[in-house]
Amino acid sequence: MTNALAGKQPLNSTLTDLSGKNVAGILEYLGLGEAAKRAVGTGTNQIPDMTAFTSDLRWFKLPSGHIVQVFSVDVYSTDVEGTPAVYPIAFPYSLLAISAIWADPTQTEAPTYKIIGGDRTLAKIKTSKAGKYGTMIIAIGK
Repeated sequence: MTNALAGKQPLNSTLTDLSGKNVAGILEYLGLGEAAKRAVGTGTNQIPDMTAFTSDLRWFKLPSGHIVQVFSVDVYSTDVEGTPAVYPIAFPYSLLAISAIWADPTQTEAPTYKIIGGDRTLAKIKTSKAGKYGTMIIAIGK
């Protein structure tokens, strides 16, 4: 039997070192941390797999249920009640935070934005300056 195994086992002591060890001992020997012992899922102390991170071009969902949306909208000063910025997808429960960022190379001065209302499907945004302003919206909800 020794001749049949000749050349099959590494010439180091790996198998000897692993011999007789329990699972905890093997994990310790291999240097694997706590993550190696965790189950896959979205529960407490689990490691989420990629199915927990659904996404599309302008939004992504986190395993916690939070949704981050990034999209552009033109904000017009002539919209007295604010320009509606409709989210790519509706938030199932509520909007948590929203930010409007000036992203318009055609204008030379940045406006100040005022978000005058937001819900699960849209926010209304006003600008301090006259004209049309290309705007990036980042909205976070759940």
